Amino acid sequence: AGGDASVALRADGSVWSWGGNASGQLGDGTTTDRALPAHVEHLSNVVAVAVGETHALAVGEGGALWAWGANGSGQLGDGGTERSLTPVRVKGLERVASVAAGRAFSVAVRDDGTAWAWGTNPSGQLGDGTNHARSVPNQVTTLKGIRAMSAGAHHVVALSADGTVWTWGDNTLGQLGDGSSSPTGMWPRQVPELRGVEAVAAGEQFTVAVLLDGTARAWGSNEYGQLGDGKTGPQLTPVAVKIDGPKIRPPVRTVRAWGQHAVVQMSDGTVQTWGDNTFGQLGDGTTTRRAVPLTVDGLASVVAVSSGAWHSLALRSDGTVWAWGANGFGQLGDGTSTPRTRPVQVAGLGDVVAIGSGGYHALAVRSDGSVWTWGYNAFGQLGDGTAESRSLPIRVEGLEGVVAVAGGDHYSLALHSDGTLSAWGNNASGQLGDGTGTTRYSRVGVKGVDGVVDVRAGATHTVALRGDGTVWTWGDNAFGQLGDGAGGTRMRLVPRPVPNLSSVSAVGTGARHTFAVTLEGAVWTWGRNSHGQLGLGDNTNRTEPLRVRELSDVTVVSGGADFSLAMKRDGTVLSWGSSLYGSLGLGAAGQRSSPGQVALP
Repeated sequence: AGGDASVALRADGSVWSWGGNASGQLGDGTTTDRALPAHVEHLSNVVAVAVGETHALAVGEGGALWAWGANGSGQLGDGGTERSLTPVRVKGLERVASVAAGRAFSVAVRDDGTAWAWGTNPSGQLGDGTNHARSVPNQVTTLKGIRAMSAGAHHVVALSADGTVWTWGDNTLGQLGDGSSSPTGMWPRQVPELRGVEAVAAGEQFTVAVLLDGTARAWGSNEYGQLGDGKTGPQLTPVAVKIDGPKIRPPVRTVRAWGQHAVVQMSDGTVQTWGDNTFGQLGDGTTTRRAVPLTVDGLASVVAVSSGAWHSLALRSDGTVWAWGANGFGQLGDGTSTPRTRPVQVAGLGDVVAIGSGGYHALAVRSDGSVWTWGYNAFGQLGDGTAESRSLPIRVEGLEGVVAVAGGDHYSLALHSDGTLSAWGNNASGQLGDGTGTTRYSRVGVKGVDGVVDVRAGATHTVALRGDGTVWTWGDNAFGQLGDGAGGTRMRLVPRPVPNLSSVSAVGTGARHTFAVTLEGAVWTWGRNSHGQLGLGDNTNRTEPLRVRELSDVTVVSGGADFSLAMKRDGTVLSWGSSLYGSLGLGAAGQRSSPGQVALP
């Protein structure tokens, strides 16, 4: 909403508007006010909208930007100053991730993290060091790695990917939050002593930030108590918002899925699970499947979780590892093959800093960079040079400087601190990335990719995220899970980048489908879609990445055999795909081809 008009985006990508229309801000080709919503023609597959005082903006699925309404200051970005009663393309700006609108100016974040602004500029709100209005987008050159922006009447607040906050423009009431009494800020300046921020918003002459810990800060105009600090009068620096009741952010840290069950790590160190429980993998002392989340009893101070086909793992802050569920191959690491319906400690293993699970085996990284494995080993996935399964952890020789591990159905991966990868185990689909289809009982180096910051394994395909924001895939491609447009290709033996995908901050896999999350929190999916696990509203497999229109502000994605999970920045968890075993956590069996919220306690 903005000024006296409202704009709504439906799940099908259509845009609707109503309210005042004197400047054509409803985009319907008239200047007639409307008391009921009307469809904005000529727009489809829209993923985001914003409204200023008398103009509006819409981002298309491919990152194209459209604008309509008043344009006296060039706020439509079409190179002119004539108003437009219908949407027009904003010039010179592609791959837009998000937009915001001020009183007579506009700002946008591209998927590469750059910030752009255009329109009126008397208070320096375009962030270019001048007061010159601009009728086409101009880059805010001093900012990089921006995740989101919000516009007030004449000021802007930007959130960086590192959790810092930057502001510029009008500062007559302290809305820049830098402690200065200067009336304007012509260039972006960091708000001092504000870290760990996950969301920002600008009011007319005040600003609000929500932190990762669920608290909020506000600054600027406070004539009506809008800062929420129990006082009135402007504040030049951030003050704590006095929030009664629960914190804003639900207590979720991360989500993991495999097979037909899900595991969630909560911020208080506890663990929630739901879905299939045939072997006790939910850890509630029973083998009864659950369609709603439940707490795993006896676990505290958990800092990481992982899940296999029918077993689950948790890493505690004291460096110990706990496991529960199926144990036929010793994958619980307690020296037995007895399934456990409650967590048991993995024997003889401490000082652990990272964990991972394959289908029927488990992995751990100790603080010295060594890797330890246990469980099923018929394909050499334990990396000890044999095919003998182990019910107790054994060290993988020859591995050093490892910071993370991942497991597929019958293979394993290790990420080294220098950004290289090692792999071992089943290689029938080329999932080890060594250029062959030869199964390896000891580790080999992954060829052709370096600078890796994260790695994930599907059933028989692998996904790596490089530090430059590109995504690389290799292995099985029968369902298009490599994202290269070559669905049905049996395999690829070496890593290759996924085309037309950049500025990615996180990756995830299901058994035969793949995810990527961009810096601004958009989710892209591809691969098998038999049960709607891609979240695209249908059951059609995809061989190239497509954006999940209903998802935004996502930080973590994970997939099971035929379902998917996502966690948003505010801690909300969503699920979609098959719920035959209650794996969506929505309280009932069935299937969803679009995301629905999991009701976590």
